[in-house]
Amino acid sequence: MSDLNKVLIMGNVVQDVELRVLPNNTKIANIRVAMHRKYKTKTQEVKEETEFITVVVWEKLAETCGQYLKKGSRILVEGRLQTREYIDKNQQQRNITEVKGDNVEFISIPKKE
Repeated sequence: MSDLNKVLIMGNVVQDVELRVLPNNTKIANIRVAMHRKYKTKTQEVKEETEFITVVVWEKLAETCGQYLKKGSRILVEGRLQTREYIDKNQQQRNITEVKGDNVEFISIPKKE
């Protein structure tokens, strides 16, 4: 049996999409997404928590997301988790876990002001 790495998230875009073009002309977009969850404690107190994750998409999907998604957009993302290492500006090694998005569905997009 093979392993499975599949993620499905729905949430709100918390900042405008960061679209970049790499030196080899590959397009990449980072989409910061917030997911809210309400739950009740044992004492029936209602609590809310928010998780933030970065979704990374490539090429044509990156262009489309960069063109249409804005802060406040609601999206559904299908993809996989990936953890990578990088060196920060203080020369410290860091790890980050992201969703590599294969499919992004636009649920709602805020109207232009």
